[in-house]
Amino acid sequence: MTTAAYSLQPDSRRMKSAYVYHIPVEGKPLEPGERMRLGSFVKELITQLTSGRELQPRYFVQASRLQKPPWRDLLHENGRFWSVKTGLVVRPNRPLPGPLTIKDILSLKPPTLPELALEIGEDKNIHFFAPDQAIPSVIDVYLGCGGCAIFLVADPAEFLPQAKQLFASTLDPAFAGFDFCLPVFKLKDFTSASADALETWFRLFDVYIAEVQEDPGLLIASREPLDQAFAGLRHLLDGTSYEHR
Repeated sequence: MTTAAYSLQPDSRRMKSAYVYHIPVEGKPLEPGERMRLGSFVKELITQLTSGRELQPRYFVQASRLQKPPWRDLLHENGRFWSVKTGLVVRPNRPLPGPLTIKDILSLKPPTLPELALEIGEDKNIHFFAPDQAIPSVIDVYLGCGGCAIFLVADPAEFLPQAKQLFASTLDPAFAGFDFCLPVFKLKDFTSASADALETWFRLFDVYIAEVQEDPGLLIASREPLDQAFAGLRHLLDGTSYEHR
């Protein structure tokens, strides 16, 4: 894949209560230059959307995407800079994970394991122990692995408790030891959702930015239109294309 052939221009869709954008990727690992450009776009977009607004980003990575090189060793290399918590992935309109039943055991089929996600934030003490050390960005480290998810939220402290209440209120107590339950969306979740569902989701977060596998690329879902923000990032989008759904 060459730089000239790669497209970053989002396809966008206006729906009732939501604006959804999809930046297609070819479904194979990005070359370093394209990965850096996509990362610059995401970081600049977050800066634009949070500047002057009471929104803050929360960063997550699906653990299943970190099992192979080069992603496998990056947590060990960067973990001393970060605060890392482990939670469950929950998906809209799918059953919540549950413990194995007798039927599962007797079927002799390999069990379906719960999906896990890591929440990655800056270690609050790192500047005390390493005041001059640059802190690795989650986007710089993991974007391109296929499992990055970023939520822009107005109330960071309440985001995960409210997410659990909204998406996993009936979760089996066997999973109570996990730090959080994280909703992970695909493109179809937004394009097929009812107006009521979209309104409920966007009370939890304002913007969702995530790598998706079903429609390979970057999914961006927002309460408000982002065309003006994209226009301000034309220097990163030129030579590429986007879909607005």
